[in-house]
Amino acid sequence: MAYIGHQLGGVQAWGAGPAVQGPGGVSGRGQGVRSARALQLTYYLQARGALTDRVASQWEQAFCGELGRFGAGHPELSLYPFTSSSLRTDFQASSVLARRPLLASVCVCLVLAVGCCSMRDCVRAKPWLGLLALLSIALSGLTAAGILNLTGTTYNSTYLGVPFILLGHGLFGTFEMLSSWRRTREDQHVKERVASVFSDVMLRYSGATLLHQVSLCVCVCIFVFVCVFVFV
Repeated sequence: MAYIGHQLGGVQAWGAGPAVQGPGGVSGRGQGVRSARALQLTYYLQARGALTDRVASQWEQAFCGELGRFGAGHPELSLYPFTSSSLRTDFQASSVLARRPLLASVCVCLVLAVGCCSMRDCVRAKPWLGLLALLSIALSGLTAAGILNLTGTTYNSTYLGVPFILLGHGLFGTFEMLSSWRRTREDQHVKERVASVFSDVMLRYSGATLLHQVSLCVCVCIFVFVCVFVFV
């Protein structure tokens, strides 16, 4: 057990020894501690082989479970476990906590997509186009996430921002094509209007394709989230 209360402050000492120093001030002189606001339990586990590693992992899980039950029975104490599995546990918890914000953000994107594709003219309004564009992008993102999950890719909270980048890029292309379609003449044939739309927006699409190819070359770097972004 390691005592770090003197580093955090709020320590009351007793006895005739040296003073107990701390950022929160000094209270008494002595070799013993009467009370403290913070304690740290430090333990070391052996993981020299597969068997000891499995035993250490089970002991750590049992200890954290017992610590959680102790904290539930003593609400006046604030317990913060930090173990070898804390990082993985926090990542898993962040994926669960991010469900509501993600769903709310998708709903906002849906309203904006439908609103940007709507007009006062019921003939030229294309609200379903924005809905279908958002649906196709969301399905592609979910498919990529499922493939990454099946391949055993480690979850990272950085990945949460990737779907919104894809949504912005995909919806921007949809709005560009719709804007170019509305600039064509209504008396033209459908083939001529489609050809005019592609001739107008294909240069920007070619630039985006070139950007994807450059990103594909960058994905060989050591940053995993770049590889995942390029794959998605």
